[in-house]
Amino acid sequence: MLSYVERRIETLRTPIEEEIEAAAAGEVLKIEDHGAYALVRKHPPNPEGSGVNTDQVSLYHVRREQRMDGTESLHWVYLGDVHNAEQIRCGSCGGMLDKEAAFCPHCGADNPDYTET
Repeated sequence: MLSYVERRIETLRTPIEEEIEAAAAGEVLKIEDHGAYALVRKHPPNPEGSGVNTDQVSLYHVRREQRMDGTESLHWVYLGDVHNAEQIRCGSCGGMLDKEAAFCPHCGADNPDYTET
C-alpha cells in the first residue's frame, strides 16, 4: 500500500507513456503500462536511412531508474523481435508473453520455447 507521500509524488510525475513516446527512437506501436514497468512494441529506426523499419516489431521492457544525482531516467531492456502475436503463459510467474520473446517481461525468466533465428 502506498503512503500519502508516495501517492502524491506519483500524481505529480509525468506518465510513463509520455516519457516513452518522447524518448523512443523509431515508431511506438503500443505501450502496456503495468505500474512498475511498461511493455513497449515499436518499429525500430531504419538502419539504412531516415524513417522506421516497418518490417520489424521489437518488444522492450521499460522502467524508471533512479540515478545517483536523484533524477530519473528510463531503463530499456530489449526482449526480442515479435514475429507473430501468439502468446504463451510463463512457467515461472504465469504472466502472458509473446511466444517468440526470449524472456518473460514480468519476471525475467527464460522462455524455454525461445529459439534464436
